[in-house]
Amino acid sequence: MAPRGMTRKQKNRKGGSRNTPKKTLQKNSKNSLRKSLKTPSPFLSKTPSTLRRTPSPSKMNGLETEYHPEFQPLIDALGEENVLDSIAHDMLGREGMQVITPDGEMSALDRRRASQVPSDFSGVVYKSGHWIGYEVEEGEHRRKYNSYTENLQLPGTSNFCQSFATFLWARRGDFSFEDSEVNITFVPGEYARNVQKMATLLLAWIRRMSADASTRKWLRDNFKSDEYPSSVEQLVSTLQRLASDFEYATEFSRGEE
Repeated sequence: MAPRGMTRKQKNRKGGSRNTPKKTLQKNSKNSLRKSLKTPSPFLSKTPSTLRRTPSPSKMNGLETEYHPEFQPLIDALGEENVLDSIAHDMLGREGMQVITPDGEMSALDRRRASQVPSDFSGVVYKSGHWIGYEVEEGEHRRKYNSYTENLQLPGTSNFCQSFATFLWARRGDFSFEDSEVNITFVPGEYARNVQKMATLLLAWIRRMSADASTRKWLRDNFKSDEYPSSVEQLVSTLQRLASDFEYATEFSRGEE
């Protein structure tokens, strides 16, 4: 199974790939937008440059909870464009996801285009600290996939919004997914349980991408945080604990933007 994206180093060396998403409204600069974005998070829920330092327990969405330092590297790694595309295609079976990240070093025109979301765009968009999925506009109708409004994620929190947006886009709004490895259904209002189910899905994706040497190397090259260095093994350990420990998942589900 071939991964859907390539690292920036591979793109520069090979001049791109047919597996690279066809429409990504991003611009390169001397430092590269990718690097500026990775001072964040997302793959999991945010983009690095927009993430704040870990807030104190008293500031976590008004709820008494602890924000563990290992949460940020996971959120950062999950917000990578190549990772999002691979989850949509290699795990959930939908191709053609486009990505817009209107933060970082972009021209005013590109920033305006990104904020408007082109009518022919289909994929996920990151803006104002949150990821939302979009289908192509049809007349006056346009379907959006927002984990806040679907009540799968506590509004105003930062955790798996990038993964929820990708899941809902890939499943065209269906809250369920089942294959030989995983069987999950997200339930509105069950925030911690939804975190556990998403962690279970992500672990299944990692197992799939670790199946052979080529995809295993791709995973190591792409599933990482430049701002908050962690090994794939450390990120997997965090996901495993989220999937098995309800209290830990509850703390993650309450993390504030």
